[in-house]
Amino acid sequence: MSEKILERSSPDVISSVLESALSRPPSVVGLRLLPEENLADVFNVSRWQIRKSIDTLVQKGFLVRRKGSGTYVRKIPDAREEFKAQLSLAPVLPKDLFFNLSKYRTERYQPTQEQKQLYLEMWTDLTWTNRSHQLIMNNIVDYVSKANHRITIHSLTEGRNQYISLEKIRNILKGNCCDGYVVFDVDPGRFLEAMGNDRTPCVFFGGSQLIHTQPFIVLDVFEAIRRALNIFHQEGFQRIGMAGTIYQNDIVRVYNQEIQTLNLAYNRVLTTDLGLGDMMQSITRLISETPMPEAIYIADENILECAQEVLVSKNIIPGKDIAIITQSTKENNLPRGYNWSCMEFDLQVFGHMIIENLLNMIQRADAKSVNHALLANWIPGSTHKLH
Repeated sequence: MSEKILERSSPDVISSVLESALSRPPSVVGLRLLPEENLADVFNVSRWQIRKSIDTLVQKGFLVRRKGSGTYVRKIPDAREEFKAQLSLAPVLPKDLFFNLSKYRTERYQPTQEQKQLYLEMWTDLTWTNRSHQLIMNNIVDYVSKANHRITIHSLTEGRNQYISLEKIRNILKGNCCDGYVVFDVDPGRFLEAMGNDRTPCVFFGGSQLIHTQPFIVLDVFEAIRRALNIFHQEGFQRIGMAGTIYQNDIVRVYNQEIQTLNLAYNRVLTTDLGLGDMMQSITRLISETPMPEAIYIADENILECAQEVLVSKNIIPGKDIAIITQSTKENNLPRGYNWSCMEFDLQVFGHMIIENLLNMIQRADAKSVNHALLANWIPGSTHKLH
């Protein structure tokens, strides 16, 4: 490098600048430093001074020398407040002065698990979240933190159902040096288009509508619907309806297919927005059908709360006048008053599956992406049959 970035610097200043670069996200753990002669040119000093600066960081445990290979980042500096204040005095220089970021994926030294810290990003819709959505995000963030990794959350939307531009996504991705992405319950095609030729490991997760995306990890809501309808059919019900949300893509198709498989003539399914008024109206319409459905599968636990209010107002008792199975999550409490029969998803297990799959793709060069569909647990309460 012909142009000198700094005036002649002391080994202490060089150590502080490098330490500052290591402490800023994204994580560069496992990345190899440029050769000493390159760094000497950056700082306008001799190789001896660079070697002395690196020795300081090796002694602190931040760097490790590999004979015949180079010097690698072993761990990042502690982020204590007093340490941040100390680093704030050091000049901030771009990381590509110290690392060959274009070879980020191929020149990584693999430290032991307890030494390795990764920088991950989650992309999702932050303009709309329900309880399950929030729980999944919380579980992922907690799991990543406990594994001593970092994660940042970005929104793919600017408003309800309004995606940010591809150019904006590309600019954000281009400015990051990320180890892996998790993309949650949004249009996967849009994110893949923004990634272009970027081969950073990426996992898509959410509902069963993602089964055409590779790799995917989903809550198998389709199988939950099929199982619920079959349970109703085994109880002898012929008029089986379903209530879901407009965001649960393809559930109407799955419902219709299973109704045909069971050779049932009755076909009533309503999808609703998650606004309180819309849910109340949809449930009221479904229950007011003539003849009234004998059983209803409720594909979202948010709808169940409204359904209970409507049933109470019409003096209809679940498990006596109408059979109900609801989709639920282990972490959410269902409305009190009844022992609800439900198809229950464990969101903690779901979050762990997502991150473990991504970490496996990052940490093992030969690892292949694996698709997972998490099945719901059948919890037989007292509302799936009439007593």
